[in-house]
Amino acid sequence: MFEQRYKDTFSLLRAPDALKQEVLNMQNNHKTTRRTRRMALILAAVLLLTVSSLAAAWRLWQPKMAELFGASPAAQEALLDSGVTQVLGLSDTDNGITITAEQIIGDENGFFVLFRIDSQDPALLNYMVHPDLQAELDEDIAGSVYGTHRRYVREGQQVWDEEAGHFASMTPMYFYWQAHVEEGVDLTGRTVTFTVEEFDDFTTDGNGVPVWSGHLELTIPLDYRASDTTRYYTADAWVDTLQGSAHITGVEITPISLVVCYEGEASQQLFLKASALRLADGTRAEVVTNGGCAFSLEDGAWRYIIESRTALVFDAEPTELVLAVDTEGEPVGEGGWAIRETTQVVIPLTGR
Repeated sequence: MFEQRYKDTFSLLRAPDALKQEVLNMQNNHKTTRRTRRMALILAAVLLLTVSSLAAAWRLWQPKMAELFGASPAAQEALLDSGVTQVLGLSDTDNGITITAEQIIGDENGFFVLFRIDSQDPALLNYMVHPDLQAELDEDIAGSVYGTHRRYVREGQQVWDEEAGHFASMTPMYFYWQAHVEEGVDLTGRTVTFTVEEFDDFTTDGNGVPVWSGHLELTIPLDYRASDTTRYYTADAWVDTLQGSAHITGVEITPISLVVCYEGEASQQLFLKASALRLADGTRAEVVTNGGCAFSLEDGAWRYIIESRTALVFDAEPTELVLAVDTEGEPVGEGGWAIRETTQVVIPLTGR
């Protein structure tokens, strides 16, 4: 009975064949004590737990990415399995600085890439390390990509080495690059190449000597499956905005964008921000948003795409969308507005 138990246990392991055979030989040795056999079973169990833990770890996102999106372990695994996100781990190093593309997540409206900057060169630690990131897409679609921007998630931190008497290392600095594409543009099979040749905050020191010079380059395949995780909901609500009234007829939600479909007199400048989603389990899920842009459809309707970050909708269905609507303000300069009042509007959602 004991023999069969640990043979069954070892059949589940990806341990080296020599290790498996050595432990199995313990049972065939007539001088093997009961304690030794018990230790063999314990060893097998420990190895099984270790392999299982490592397998589970490979199913999770890069930790900073999970933090940004509020993704539970279940949501992380579901979105990885769907192919909408991929852990990349692509790096390039030049002259003391390393850039790493940690993870990409995309939908039909665009994509989001998380980067990390590292440096082990103490001479660079007196300066802010803000990469001047440039992106290049295939020429035939470059003009269809809009709203590209980068935002810094956490500044690099200097770490003082007491024994060495100088700054010896720097904790990573994260930032992300996000882009949207025009309606109907397919990025499947395309690539985007990112390069860094200078940093925003410095090019030379106080004596005019270049602090860093080099060339960092990463080419990322856009292999995510864009439409597999889009959630569609119907709505029937009117909102008053700076540009007039709008009849909201539907909402589409992905991990990186929230699309509000509407009709009415309001133009493309709806001045909407997704504030929160109320989920079926009673949870209020805050949604991080960075503004949006609208597209006019052939039938006179509009699609207003709001940049957002949330993975919570993959744990529980949303029942309401809370929108922050700018309702009063006045034009400032060219295309700007001075907002005086923002109103919270609750939009009930019904699954399609």
